[in-house]
Amino acid sequence: MFIISLGILGFFYFSLSTKDLGTTELINIVLFPVSLLTLYVARLQYRANHSPVITVKIVKERIITDVETNDFKVIVKNLGNGVCIDSFLVLKEKTTDNKSKYYLSKPVREIHPKTTVEFVINKSKDTKDITRYMLIYMDFLGYLYIAGDAHKGKTDKDNKHLHRLTKPTKPLFLLHPTNIKFHWWKCRAIKQNNTYLGQIEKKIKNNKIIVKEHIETLNRESTEK
Repeated sequence: MFIISLGILGFFYFSLSTKDLGTTELINIVLFPVSLLTLYVARLQYRANHSPVITVKIVKERIITDVETNDFKVIVKNLGNGVCIDSFLVLKEKTTDNKSKYYLSKPVREIHPKTTVEFVINKSKDTKDITRYMLIYMDFLGYLYIAGDAHKGKTDKDNKHLHRLTKPTKPLFLLHPTNIKFHWWKCRAIKQNNTYLGQIEKKIKNNKIIVKEHIETLNRESTEK
């Protein structure tokens, strides 16, 4: 739309100074915005016929009482005609000590049309405010999109998503604010080690500590005997 707007503005600018222009030049000026509009319509047609359309169906948080973390789950479905090549779920939340925590899910790849998949992030329990999230995916040409969502990218505890229409998927260009925010959240999650790989490493470390404590307890008991 930005390119089309520039084309229309250019059309009006040149139309004000057409006294010295011939018939061919005038025809070219008229055809320029028409060609831009044709390009825009062709892009929309391509998206309708070939692009994946990932839409969020369910957002829920499973509270686990006997551990220090909760499972944040987002279930999505590809309603489009194209294959989603890659996708990530990123979270942002405020903890009780007013610090921002970011999380990056395990990537889900090759989401075929009419396929339902789920993203799960194991996050902390000390959440002060609502959890905000983004689900970003990529088509086979490398274009990025943000998934359609009736929850508007946040946990909706008052069920207001039942009173509004789903926000449609949106393509993201390079300097789109949502694209910049996604990469910022992703970088922060990696730096905080709140990624899928980071969570596995934390579990291994915790298991080693538990095993070590158990061995020390057994050694003390055997020594006392």
